[in-house]
Amino acid sequence: MMTQLNKEREKQFPIGASIDLDSLDRDPNPIYARLRRSEPVTWAACLQSWLLTRYQDIATVLRDSVAFTVADPQSLLSVIFGPQILSVDGEQHDKYRRPLHQYFTPTSVRATMTESIRQRAAQLLGPSLNDTKIELRSCFASRYPVLNILDFIGLSDTLEPSMRQWYDDFERALSNFGGVAEIEARGKTSSADFMEMFKDRLARPDAGGFIRALKGDGGTAADDVARNALTIFFGGISTVEALILNATWVLCADKNLQERLRLDPTLIKALLEETMRWASPVQSSIRLATRDFEIAGILIRKGERVSCMLGAANRDPALWPDPDTFDIDRPNIGRHIGFSMGRHFCLGSHLARLEAEIAIAALLAKFGHIAFAPNVPSPITGSEFRQPRALHIIGCSRH
Repeated sequence: MMTQLNKEREKQFPIGASIDLDSLDRDPNPIYARLRRSEPVTWAACLQSWLLTRYQDIATVLRDSVAFTVADPQSLLSVIFGPQILSVDGEQHDKYRRPLHQYFTPTSVRATMTESIRQRAAQLLGPSLNDTKIELRSCFASRYPVLNILDFIGLSDTLEPSMRQWYDDFERALSNFGGVAEIEARGKTSSADFMEMFKDRLARPDAGGFIRALKGDGGTAADDVARNALTIFFGGISTVEALILNATWVLCADKNLQERLRLDPTLIKALLEETMRWASPVQSSIRLATRDFEIAGILIRKGERVSCMLGAANRDPALWPDPDTFDIDRPNIGRHIGFSMGRHFCLGSHLARLEAEIAIAALLAKFGHIAFAPNVPSPITGSEFRQPRALHIIGCSRH
């Protein structure tokens, strides 16, 4: 039955049928543009999912937590992490999220984290980085958010190597749409290892305030607390690392923009918002239809998966004229959905923005000029988590 339905849909949606994961990894934007024009709601056989590319259609789904749920036991997030704050809706979601909100407000984040984040940036961009070619991801962008999230949660720096390995395993597992068994197994093993570590910290009498908040009113089981911490840990690294690398990539590609930011550092905020739009670190947000639902004349059946392509929505010309051009002067620069929208809007968005803002300011202060290292390509890639896998730059120190 499903095979026949797939065949019918492949005939009905030829562009969707032609999509492959390698093409999405290299550059999904031309594909998304074709889909927005001709098949804004399409069936992607390679994902076994409906795929949405227009901003308004995606907003409709993400804002409706009744017709579309995150509670999909077969999603990669559920398979690797188990049930947690991003895979539940309704009262359970509120129970998990409500005690944490106070720690993620703009006021709280800036008051409690600004100084420690600045210290981490100074630590990693210290005298050891001189006038030389550097690979920014390994020496700064991958370590910086790990150390910051350890500070935020209240864990020791000694966990950094383990945290980084776990994160790398999670990133591969959560973009494992090809179903490679070894990648899935490593993701599950690292998930179990993280939970074991965190439950040990949870039981200690000196657990910090944020860890206590994760426990809520005491009615949350230790496994649930650890899984929610795991989700916050992963999200707290993924977006920040990608945002720093993607923004730096843009600055290397545009010398005039780099000079504008040096003359007026207040423009860094606009740089980061446009980076979230133009190179969305997380490319999709997935829902499961709880009932039959029609979008743009297409019937989505109960139980079918819907992939809301955030990166495609953020290049919708209906909202952003000339969407493929990077422009920090856009009047509606903050309307992107790089942090998703609706009830599952990114809890840590203000922390991510603060970390990236301090990082870019520190890089510009450290180096009088940054440029791509010659003859070493550093493309932005990734079908799900989009960033350079390595960013080789030349930084000319001010000192």
